Amino acid sequence: MSTAVIRNGVDPSKTMSNNAKRRKMEEKYAISKKPSENGHKTNGEKECVLLRKNQFGDVSDGFMSNGDWKKRWDNKQTKFHKEVYHDILLSYYDAMVNNKTKCRFFVPLCGKSVDMKWLLDKGHSVVGCELVELGVQQFFREQDIEYTVEEIPNITNGKLYKGVKDDICIYTCDFFKINSATTGGKFDCIWDRGSLAAINPSDRNRYHDVILDLLEEDGRYLLDVFEVDHKEFAGPPNNFLKEDIHKLFEEKCNVEDLKRRNAMTKWQKQWNVDYFYECVYMLTFK
Repeated sequence: MSTAVIRNGVDPSKTMSNNAKRRKMEEKYAISKKPSENGHKTNGEKECVLLRKNQFGDVSDGFMSNGDWKKRWDNKQTKFHKEVYHDILLSYYDAMVNNKTKCRFFVPLCGKSVDMKWLLDKGHSVVGCELVELGVQQFFREQDIEYTVEEIPNITNGKLYKGVKDDICIYTCDFFKINSATTGGKFDCIWDRGSLAAINPSDRNRYHDVILDLLEEDGRYLLDVFEVDHKEFAGPPNNFLKEDIHKLFEEKCNVEDLKRRNAMTKWQKQWNVDYFYECVYMLTFK
């Protein structure tokens, strides 16, 4: 006897009909029901939501699976990658390191961020975590860093890319599978360059738990998120208001509001959003 797996209330036997309906909505993609937290309930279940365009130009409900992210890298849809060092990191670097000459840095959902090379050149130990192996391979190749690859114990299909002569490594696996035991200890600094804003809203509490497990008691967490209009834009990035940050972290952390700036560019205008603000916070344990 076989049992169909129902995910988010969807019966696989109805996939064809659902896909047909979805295709018909390519041009007229809004439906009437209002989304909750950009289309995701906080308990991880999805409700009937608006189908809007995402940053890749596809009609979407805003949910991104691991396979979806891999597809974007395979299709070279990585406009979110910055070719230059992030100015927020440069601006608040001194506050992060807090007079320490050598820190252990963690960069979640790192992709092939050049910020990691900048931190490495500053003399720090750098650890990243990235789901998509292609991005990790591109980082080491583009930065001309010789590396080895080994399996990550107890993480299925997990791989550790490790610099041979450079103090850098990237865990290639599901972010939610790692912890401070996996990474060989905690971190003095965490540089979150939009990764919290990229995950599905239903995963925010899980993300919070992983990040705080990785942060040293006297560590500093520099967080970069966005306030973004979701009327016609599906995300990611997902909207993150000041009160959302405080609600998520203030029980255990001091939350310092550092910066809020208009970050609208031609790219964001293509998303049909009315506003796009970048917001920066520094978090420390109470």
